Amino acid sequence: MLKPILFSLLSWFLALRVLAVPYSEYILAPENRTLKPRAVYGTNGTVTNAAGITENSTGSTTLNGPSYITYDYGRNIAGVVSVEIESVSESASLSLTYAESSYFISASSSDSLRDGAQATPLTLDIPTAGSYSVSRYHEFGAFRYLTVVNPTAAEIVIISVTTNFTAVPINEPTAYTGYFHSENELLNRIWYAGAYTAQLCTIDPAYGDAFDGWYLPDGLIDWSLNATLTEGRSCLVDGGKRDRVVWSGDMVVTIPTVGVSTNDMYSMRNSIDSLLSVQKSNGQLPYFGWTYSSKTHSYISSTYHLHTIVDLLYYVQWSADTDYLTTVWSRVVAALQWSLSSVDDTGLMSVGCGSDWGRPKISGYNTEANAILYHTLLLSSQAANILNDTASASNWTAAAEKLKTAANSLLWDASVGLYMDQENSTLYPQDGNSWAIKANLTDSSARAQSISAALSSRWTEYGAPAPELPGIISPFISGIEAEAHFLSDNASRALDLISLQWGFMLDNEYMTNSTFVEGYTTSGTLEYGYKTYSRISHAHGWSTAPTNLLTSYVAGLKIESLAGETWKIAPHPGGLSNIEAGVSTALGNFTIIIAADGDIIGGIDFCTPANTTGSLELPGQTGSIWKDGTRHYSYTNTSGPLEGGCYYFRHF
Repeated sequence: MLKPILFSLLSWFLALRVLAVPYSEYILAPENRTLKPRAVYGTNGTVTNAAGITENSTGSTTLNGPSYITYDYGRNIAGVVSVEIESVSESASLSLTYAESSYFISASSSDSLRDGAQATPLTLDIPTAGSYSVSRYHEFGAFRYLTVVNPTAAEIVIISVTTNFTAVPINEPTAYTGYFHSENELLNRIWYAGAYTAQLCTIDPAYGDAFDGWYLPDGLIDWSLNATLTEGRSCLVDGGKRDRVVWSGDMVVTIPTVGVSTNDMYSMRNSIDSLLSVQKSNGQLPYFGWTYSSKTHSYISSTYHLHTIVDLLYYVQWSADTDYLTTVWSRVVAALQWSLSSVDDTGLMSVGCGSDWGRPKISGYNTEANAILYHTLLLSSQAANILNDTASASNWTAAAEKLKTAANSLLWDASVGLYMDQENSTLYPQDGNSWAIKANLTDSSARAQSISAALSSRWTEYGAPAPELPGIISPFISGIEAEAHFLSDNASRALDLISLQWGFMLDNEYMTNSTFVEGYTTSGTLEYGYKTYSRISHAHGWSTAPTNLLTSYVAGLKIESLAGETWKIAPHPGGLSNIEAGVSTALGNFTIIIAADGDIIGGIDFCTPANTTGSLELPGQTGSIWKDGTRHYSYTNTSGPLEGGCYYFRHF
């Protein structure tokens, strides 16, 4: 029997105007920027009352002679560490080391920020009692564990160790504009962990990583965060700890995550603008950002070039900032022309700049690259129509149609039921096949179903592998795969993957239990192709796809254009019974409550802002749509255009 919807969404919608976003108890971001350790993880040497300076404790802690304490903040955090010393028996010093994972805790070094060496500890000279802080350019961008080391013979009495939380620099960290909730606690926690991961990737652009450290005689590497990445006071980067650089591929995932959770358009735009500002005269966009002052570098990628255009168009979709789109439109046109110059008579792009998301370099008629080009052409055509550039829209649509025909003719292997990595290849990649469905490059639902089934057959106990990067699970590409399962009408399969892979990333003992890691091996170990394993980022924006997917597909709350000027309600419960979600944009609040029983959606209450239009899509369902207490009309499969307002659907 269907569980009832317990209250009117109209009342709830009105209440949202004066109350905090619901389910705030799941938010992992701190309410107060001054953070104390939550617990003691371990000690060594002569230590008295190690827990005395932890959260909710009183007293002091003493380190007598060579000794150390590893403190646990209970979640991944970021910031500037300060210590307050009550007394010191002689002039001394303290060393600080940082780790995201308990697996990499060390009293002699911090997590690696450069491949090939651990990061050197930070040293605070302690000549007398008083307060001491590391410099701002020595903030650590993501850590759960802080080890405080006394390397001297002195007795040091500490009365506080605190971290000033520096992520999300211009907004209140708990000021969420979106939410998600269901009866599945793991999925709820995954949604909020993804949102928090994106927040740790939201930084003051004056403290990016310039990669200007040097190797020390002890084999460690010095480091500082002193690069200005963008204009403004906040930006989105790939990872909190590293690289702390603007990467367009990461933002393809992070922008929708931010859209459904905190609606931080300002940080998005600053990062996008920094990439557009270094566009070359031939239209080429950079592989990644660099220090804003230097402006240029020589790294090129055919795919990441396209990701920058997608980032911009996703930003416009969420912000409705058509003035900005108008300002940079000539850059979009030039960038697409650069990509289309690599399209030959087949209609496919032959990749010449093969750097990508970490897999070995791509080349030729690569499926992933062509699917991304197809996706970019269609998005750009829609944007062109907004700006009345009908000539570009027509040309890009025609190029997309020719590309799709060629891809399905030359790259599909019917004997395997998957796209090849490129023509005549024996590699059937996760990235290209997932992107083919996301971009709607597939020319039939049968092909989409074939891909979905084949990809899911590869899963290990730790998630979905990427054979194009052997031995590795990439949450970036697995997020695209999860979306592909939703788009092929396999919602339960998508939720199975999210629960399997992101559940592992959230709850494994060596993860942060609060943010999502960059990648790991198919056997679940913390390795990702780096010589120094601790270099792996445990707060990486490209690993946050489920936050958007749960809102946009499971709850079915989709912002279709210009901050929700048009929207679609199309839930895919995937076996869940009770779902609630909300999103806010510049136009107002979008909220939904769903009650389902298996494949039958018994009831939906939803509200959308005035002066918007949208539709309700429930294939195979019949019922009635009501508005303002009045039966609007009978419903079968899909509604006609609905004006903004509060509605409820009841199945019959």
